[in-house]
Amino acid sequence: MPMPGALPSATMDMRHEASVPPVDLTRPKGLGKVPVPDLIRELIARVDGAPLDRELLRLLHELSNRIEPALRHPDNRFAPEHLQESLGTFWWWQQDVCPASVEGENVLELGAGAENPLALVTAMVLMGAAEGHALELTPPISDAEQARALSRLVCWLTLRREVFPKLDLADQRATIAANAKAFDVDRLAAGELLLPENVHLLVAKAERTGLADRSIHRVMSSSFLEHAEDPTAVVREIARVTASGGVSIHNVDVADHGTYWGEVESPVAFLLEAPGQAMVRGANRMRIHEHVRLFESHGFTLLKRNDYAHHEWNKRELRRRVPPYSTMQLDELEPIRSVLVFRRD
Repeated sequence: MPMPGALPSATMDMRHEASVPPVDLTRPKGLGKVPVPDLIRELIARVDGAPLDRELLRLLHELSNRIEPALRHPDNRFAPEHLQESLGTFWWWQQDVCPASVEGENVLELGAGAENPLALVTAMVLMGAAEGHALELTPPISDAEQARALSRLVCWLTLRREVFPKLDLADQRATIAANAKAFDVDRLAAGELLLPENVHLLVAKAERTGLADRSIHRVMSSSFLEHAEDPTAVVREIARVTASGGVSIHNVDVADHGTYWGEVESPVAFLLEAPGQAMVRGANRMRIHEHVRLFESHGFTLLKRNDYAHHEWNKRELRRRVPPYSTMQLDELEPIRSVLVFRRD
């Protein structure tokens, strides 16, 4: 996983002066077995205690140039690529079934992440949402890092169109510029987490958001529902807070998450073990069609289902699957990732 950077931003002009020779960053002998996290911690400690002379700045500039491209990845919640992918999921993927504009809406993201939880709802407030609520079970890892990330986000959306090559925000520019005035970008950049009154971080369980009945017009989540220990209680709460006609958009990943850490080889491995056990490797094992039925049973109508990843079961996997998956049809078992769009009745 990319590590959020504590290194200097490469948005500065990093061109070396002609008189400065290029830096050789070949790994010195003896470092081959040192874990990368230990190297990073040592570097941070040395930078914190060292005077910023010309040579050190030159080395940090070169290191930043090498590292930042690797951090510009959708899995890095501090990267603009992550925001671009999130907006692509929660905005453009559902345009054909419900309004793309969030003007005047109250929006809620569930499972917003502990690194930069306010990014998506802040973007939507800039685009005209009346209220933005980001819910996460634990407080942010660092208020200062989150503040600096929000400062960059506001600047990206107002000044740096090229940062989001996949997004056409032309119709949103005037709205974004007007709403950006509510953010004190300088104080955010200094690490002070000062937020407008309509941007809220909720540190709570998804089963008990504390929001008023029928107060939310758009509920969003990504790779969240599959981790709910009590998905029925979560969907019941979503139904309670969603206004009539409101939209609920969820990117669901029902693969065995052990594949991401090398614990298992198959994305359906957890369907072949632990019969009767709800949670396996942090996932509740619900299949896509079960998520759909659960929402429908709580007063939602499915507007769109986009299954964008599938697993082709082999004969050995089919023989070894445990109940209740042993009685499911292949068309119910093969989809492992999907974007689901619902409307509250």
